[in-house]
Amino acid sequence: MYHNVAAIDIGSNAVRLLIASVRDSPSGPVSKKEVLIRIPLRLGEDSFTNGTISQSSVRWLIHVMKAFGYLMRVQQVRTYMAFAGSALREASNSDEILAIIKEKAGLTVQPLSVNEEAWFLYESYATEKLLPQRNYLYVDLGGGTTEIVLLENGRLADARRFNVGTVRLLVGKELKTERQAMIDYLSRIKASHAPVALIGTGGNINKVARLIRTTRDKAFTLRSLQLLHTKLRQISVEGRMNVFDLAPDRADVIVPACEIFIQVAKAAGVSKFIVPTRGLVDGMVRTMITQPQERASTSERTVDPPIDACFNESSDESWQEFDDEQE
Repeated sequence: MYHNVAAIDIGSNAVRLLIASVRDSPSGPVSKKEVLIRIPLRLGEDSFTNGTISQSSVRWLIHVMKAFGYLMRVQQVRTYMAFAGSALREASNSDEILAIIKEKAGLTVQPLSVNEEAWFLYESYATEKLLPQRNYLYVDLGGGTTEIVLLENGRLADARRFNVGTVRLLVGKELKTERQAMIDYLSRIKASHAPVALIGTGGNINKVARLIRTTRDKAFTLRSLQLLHTKLRQISVEGRMNVFDLAPDRADVIVPACEIFIQVAKAAGVSKFIVPTRGLVDGMVRTMITQPQERASTSERTVDPPIDACFNESSDESWQEFDDEQE
């Protein structure tokens, strides 16, 4: 049997869509990435600064979600998951925006809980590649939060979320007490579990791994990260774009990201990074295809309306609305 699934992550710095094909095999379901799209939509600037998301940002988000919905139908996606990160979760108009997305794009988006994020991170990377009887830390750094997941002897042992993120830091809305709480937590993990490596996820650490030119196992040392951080912070945002071929929305957040990862590693007593270049959307897809139905049922949705209904609509004024906004 062959079918397609999709995962959507509405983050604080970007919105991502992953569409994967799934087929049965003698060893179980096998997935293959078919479409991976990242749209740089920085909702965190609005949400963290003003406590709400502006009308202009909402309009762009709706356009993005409608486009994702059309693409999912074109790709004949059967089921999907869609989650909202900290920027949308914390916005005072969050419920209104989620309702508009449902009405205009036909997609159901849910706030991402700590436990769900922990599970998706766990699912995103094959634990059989890790040393048995050792402890690891998953660290997912986003624009608004840092999720830290403790893996003890191959099992999920604990998960914490802290309001420490690159966009939140850029707009000056990170609380010193929150950063200290994260450091204190990591210090306790260091004393009680002595993790041997940090498994980093998120767009910034993926880019860092490419810039460091990691080995085939996507591993590098804390020292390598510190050296790269020194190079990056010595030049302007525009210089980073030119010298390191970074997109504008990556060039301004990569230095704060390096600083946070360095601090996390030091507090946890870790000197090795593993970067599988996978993330939340990969974990969502894996959850949909490998986990028992009862685990996915509360978050997994079917695509509605089907593709033929979508393109047999008598009219779609959304593009006219878009054109009017540009004039």
